[in-house]
Amino acid sequence: MLRRVGADRVIYPERDRAANLVQAVLVPNVTRYARVAGGFGVAHIALPKGYVDVQLGELGTAGKVRVIAVLRHPPADAKPGTPPEVDQQPQAVTPVSGGDTIVVFGKNDEINQLSQSL
Repeated sequence: MLRRVGADRVIYPERDRAANLVQAVLVPNVTRYARVAGGFGVAHIALPKGYVDVQLGELGTAGKVRVIAVLRHPPADAKPGTPPEVDQQPQAVTPVSGGDTIVVFGKNDEINQLSQSL
């Protein structure tokens, strides 16, 4: 209806949210996903418990996806509601461990490959 009356941009929240949810559900370790444009997205990838102080560069992210941030969740004994610590400028030598979440940007297939390799 909006297109018929001349709207140049129509937002379909149900369709967009469904596409993002499918990506987050079908790809292992992806807890959140947002499509950016034509085959690119931003994803939150939860690291499995087996990782202990592994450098980001060792995860296979170099040249494939860009790690935007690392979210370090508070320890189990932290006060409820404690927000995660956010590293906004992670480097290849930044250590990450199981329970941390890396926020990545890149091509969808490369995000999927990284997530499946963890």
